[in-house]
Amino acid sequence: MQYPTPGRGLSPAEGQDAPTQPSQDTTDILEAIKGIREALEHKMDTMAIDINHLHLDIRKVVERITNTEEEVKTLWAMVEELQTKVIELNKVAFQNSERLEDAKGRSRRITSTWWGSQNERRDLPQNFSLRTGLLLPSSPCALKKIFTVERAHRALGPTQKPGAPLRAIISRLLNHRDRDLILQHVRSRAPLTMRRFASLISFLTECGLYNASYAAAALALAGVSTAAAVP
Repeated sequence: MQYPTPGRGLSPAEGQDAPTQPSQDTTDILEAIKGIREALEHKMDTMAIDINHLHLDIRKVVERITNTEEEVKTLWAMVEELQTKVIELNKVAFQNSERLEDAKGRSRRITSTWWGSQNERRDLPQNFSLRTGLLLPSSPCALKKIFTVERAHRALGPTQKPGAPLRAIISRLLNHRDRDLILQHVRSRAPLTMRRFASLISFLTECGLYNASYAAAALALAGVSTAAAVP
């Protein structure tokens, strides 16, 4: 029997297969697959980073949307509050407009009561002269100066002397409470002056420039009857 030499393998003829070497094509395919896998891994890593960035951007957008919704709610509340204030201001403006119209109406009525119509205002100096025998200027400003009197709290006695002009006595009588002192000066004048005084009181009462009850009391204190008021 023949034994194999030590260190020497069995030959194929002796019942063993010889080791096979990979071909060049197989090696190229393996290298290509390895390169594709590495490229895919790199691509997936890059995509994972991009996905993380996109996720962060989405979270920021969601936060911005939430903040925007809160700001819109706040602005809407402010708009509603402003609308309420505008409605209230419109009501106040309407009330003030009505008050202004009422004030204008009262002013017109007061003006009409004080001066009367345009014809009465034009004929006032003439009628006054016919009723009292006194001459008044035709200018409204001058007429206003005649009936300008001192305040009631000022002393009347030292400034009013006997024999003062009749129109000064009458102008003071319109606003002062101390009628007795004035009427003492009136009584000291001539009967014609008393007649003119009574006519003047009646004329001012008819024109609405003098209180009727006050005029009656003044005539009674002066001792002049209503018949004497007729010229």
